[in-house]
Amino acid sequence: MAEAWRVVASEPHDGPDNMAIDEALLTLVGAGQAPPTLRFYEWRSPWVSLGTGQGASDLDPVALEARDWGVLRRASGGTAVLHQGQLGYAVILPTSHPLWNGDLASSYQRISVALALGLSCWAFHPSPRRRRRRQGSRRERRRSPRASASARSDCTSFSIDVAES
Repeated sequence: MAEAWRVVASEPHDGPDNMAIDEALLTLVGAGQAPPTLRFYEWRSPWVSLGTGQGASDLDPVALEARDWGVLRRASGGTAVLHQGQLGYAVILPTSHPLWNGDLASSYQRISVALALGLSCWAFHPSPRRRRRRQGSRRERRRSPRASASARSDCTSFSIDVAES
């Protein structure tokens, strides 16, 4: 199943604006009003984002104030991440998308195909590392979809093909 994806390269924003853009894209993609989307973005100033399961009490407000770092909550899980001088990305898919099938490690491996293609459009050329051990059962790996991708020359969209193994 080949499908078109949208690629968005945003101008640098502050933390709340970056999270609001991600949330708006998530709402549109989830409602079927936009195709799967890969968004690249930068942070105008340093921000610490907290995952959904982490409390703000884990942070030192005096240290944050001294460094002039803002704090916000992002929609994804995980722990605190400092966003300063890096390229961020969001992969926005409906929950029913086949790239999510299988175990977490194989899902990330398939999603990385789209991410690597998007990065190569902006002259970043990630090279895949060999996995040291296989994740998931042999049966899960056989059922997990594979992914391949190709991009338009202007890098505003690309097609990703997800095939059942």
